[in-house]
Amino acid sequence: MFRTIQTTLFAVTATLGSTAFSTAQNPPDPDAGNWRGPCYNCYNYALNRKDWFFAQTIDVTAPNKIECANTKAAAIVDGLAPAAWPGPPAAQPAGWPAGACPPGHSLVALAVIPGGLVDQVRKTPGKQFAKPTNAAYVGDFHWYRLNGDGTAANSHVWSHKQGQTPATTKDGKGRVMNAALPPHLADLGPYEFCCYMCVPNPPAALGPVDGSTPWTFEQLVKAWTLREAGVEDVRQDILDLQQTMQHMPSLLPVPDPLWPDWGMPRGFGIMLPPSPTLPQYIRVFDGVVAFYQDIDGMLPIQYFADDNGLEEFLILQFDDIEVEFYGGGCDTQFGELTTTMVGGDARIGGFIDLEIGRYDPLFPAACHLGVQQIEIPLTILGLAPDCSLYTNPILTLPIGGDPLLPGGHSGLPLPPDPGLGGLTLHFQGLVVDPTVPGSIATSQGLAVTLR
Repeated sequence: MFRTIQTTLFAVTATLGSTAFSTAQNPPDPDAGNWRGPCYNCYNYALNRKDWFFAQTIDVTAPNKIECANTKAAAIVDGLAPAAWPGPPAAQPAGWPAGACPPGHSLVALAVIPGGLVDQVRKTPGKQFAKPTNAAYVGDFHWYRLNGDGTAANSHVWSHKQGQTPATTKDGKGRVMNAALPPHLADLGPYEFCCYMCVPNPPAALGPVDGSTPWTFEQLVKAWTLREAGVEDVRQDILDLQQTMQHMPSLLPVPDPLWPDWGMPRGFGIMLPPSPTLPQYIRVFDGVVAFYQDIDGMLPIQYFADDNGLEEFLILQFDDIEVEFYGGGCDTQFGELTTTMVGGDARIGGFIDLEIGRYDPLFPAACHLGVQQIEIPLTILGLAPDCSLYTNPILTLPIGGDPLLPGGHSGLPLPPDPGLGGLTLHFQGLVVDPTVPGSIATSQGLAVTLR
């Protein structure tokens, strides 16, 4: 659930990047490499627009539930139109999807969390959607887009961008969503297919949505490196607020630096938690710090001299983290079990945020921590075939599951011991899954070197 942010000032548009629209019916390819940024979600991607953050089809604070009908109606207000074939249960016309949209339009698909699952989440205690319970959860939508013109050299491929994750052409089971596997036939995870719609190129300007913020952590900020295609390349998605504030400028005004938009490195972007005194978004580049007090573009941007070391601090924070994957995971019903590092700085005194992916959160899961890389097939121990132990487990980390996603997370605080610098930690996920042979699934190995 993210916030629509519409920019009207040139400087903000330059910061976030822009997308040229083709007169072709659909984007020629998924262009996944330019859609990795955490500030763009599925609606941004489906509409092929980067000139605002976290685009919302519907004001998430307004409806009691996000449903197919009201989300579709909100998309029509945004300028989208129902496709010639909305999808099942109507009979699929011959030659679909050719002609599903008029010339100059792109074909997209809408899916929503079914109402029964929304009710289930509302009854589930937790802090994923609202504190202290999930009683305020209203559901979610997800969008898919069609790429290519259907010719032999450029066949139809569907793709989508799940929240802050990179764009992909695969469905929930890891299958490429080609012409034979459109959204109404694909595995949409917790979502349920709603309808097909048409996006005008370029789409109509979308208005801002009030009341929804990117996150609600009170003592955290998020920061990214900026690249030519927008806010890209997540190196470290959480920084300590107090450390960041210690390096904020002394507010010595400087003129507009007229930063270039293309062809060179573009510094860093920072988003701060909601606050009456802090700017919503900060950009740092070449000795200048820009304050965006209102990302909706209604207030002027202020530029200050970087006289307190903010850019230097971010450069140190964004040093490349040494991460290595090895071995292979075994399959669950959602595909190959994975262990990845999704946050943290891997610094002594810092932390590592791990994600175990592609398993049913109703099943018990853990992440083993070791200091050696090994490879022991579990068949030797009389356990699961095609699975291996990749590290010597000296510590077991608890995994917190997500009721809507096939996976879970675990955080590991790192002691402030200088002697740990250069030590490589090895991680591996394990799930007790009665649906797989041997009732156990393990992930590949993950090695992270502390700094």
